[in-house]
Amino acid sequence: AYDRAVADARAALTGDPAGVAALLHEKMAGLAMQKRYEEAASIRDRLSALLGATKRHQLVEALRSAQRVEVQRGDVTWFVDSARLVDVAVTGAVGRALPVDPPAELLPGRPLDRTQIDEALCLARYFEQHAARLRVTSSDGEWRFPISITDQIAPLRKTA
Repeated sequence: AYDRAVADARAALTGDPAGVAALLHEKMAGLAMQKRYEEAASIRDRLSALLGATKRHQLVEALRSAQRVEVQRGDVTWFVDSARLVDVAVTGAVGRALPVDPPAELLPGRPLDRTQIDEALCLARYFEQHAARLRVTSSDGEWRFPISITDQIAPLRKTA
């Protein structure tokens, strides 16, 4: 049982919350059946926080997996390298909007620095929201937008 709990926790921390979410949902339902609503609400809030953190992690990892990528929407092209916006070009505009130094070398599997995570999350949320209207003109890695964790928690919604 302990090994399974550790495996579920490891999976949740790396983007697959299904095991932990199922346990939390089961506990929440049990508390609600016992009419311990405040405790059930606390579990619900923890589950919501877990799923939110997982979604943020998956968004950033999806952006990182693209490595060096050029993304276009209309006449605007974003140049992203290692989850960092390094340039923006607007068709018909003279010059570049945002020339910056390329990001420091990031080791695969290592977390982003805290100064980089906000920018990466902002970009990833934008790309997620507008995925249907974006065109990837080049990528050194894998473009995984849009992403969704709803498949992992769908069984929980059916029992709720």
